Amino acid sequence: LHLLEGRMGIITSLNEECKRPKGNDPAFVYRIKTMHTDSKHLIQTPLDLPTQFGIRHFAGPVSYDASNFVERNTDKLPHDLMECACKSTNKTIRKEFQSLSLSVQDAMA
Repeated sequence: LHLLEGRMGIITSLNEECKRPKGNDPAFVYRIKTMHTDSKHLIQTPLDLPTQFGIRHFAGPVSYDASNFVERNTDKLPHDLMECACKSTNKTIRKEFQSLSLSVQDAMA
């Protein structure tokens, strides 16, 4: 449970990687492998791909491929909602969402 939900567990590490502007799956897996090298529940075989790791669950070992974990876990506002808010007649909403839209575009560049 500590490995999954602990202070620097897998879920926290995934959330942190999603906050990084250029967060990616191999960096997420590298982070959990380096932070939990002493964990008896994390399976680290030398032949893993950069996005693979394993966990020894109560019922047995399970392999995971973290491809697209970061993208699927990132909270993104739907494009049409962002576009609508940027055209709002409410000056405060329009200004804030236009600023947010620019920061998202900068982060993706």
